[in-house]
Amino acid sequence: MKLSIRYEHEYRAMLWKNGKGLTREVWVYPEGATLDDCLWRVSCAQVAQAGAFSQMLGLERSLMILRGVLRVQDLDAQRSVFLSPQSAPFVFAGSATIHAEPMGAGRVEDFNVMTRTGDCSHVARRLNVVGAHDEPLMGDWMLIYHEGGAPVHIDQLTERVLDERASLLVAREGKSEEIIRLSATQAALIVVHINQIRRTP
Repeated sequence: MKLSIRYEHEYRAMLWKNGKGLTREVWVYPEGATLDDCLWRVSCAQVAQAGAFSQMLGLERSLMILRGVLRVQDLDAQRSVFLSPQSAPFVFAGSATIHAEPMGAGRVEDFNVMTRTGDCSHVARRLNVVGAHDEPLMGDWMLIYHEGGAPVHIDQLTERVLDERASLLVAREGKSEEIIRLSATQAALIVVHINQIRRTP
């Protein structure tokens, strides 16, 4: 397996598709791909005002909140939820008509995962590490994002640590079972497993 760490200053800043905000691209695959041709993308963004999400046909999305509270309305499914850092991921199709509104004072910061429908799938969850934790590589890629807390040590990367807002990408290179050992006094992480369903011959 291949392991790579990326720090916050290395994330690429880019305008939202609708031009009304700024996204920091954490990772994208293939490297250098756009929303039109990527297999998957992970990003963070600040939501400063109410408005509609950009529609992204052909992508499945998961939204998690890093800071603040966001009211999200799926106008197609007629559902409305309030999302906070304690909420489960909000999963929706990129083609859905979504309206979002920050609640209270201050900006909302979110964490987005997108995978190409029919080509890839993903599962995202929060993980609180206290002491040591073994995380198996369940798909073709695993991304670990450091939300906050103490630095995280990775057994397979003894010379570097994962600190706040940094991310680790693990890519499968064979068929054997792979496990990443993480250790920290206490750290809040987001773990995303991505599996490639359809492969190019």
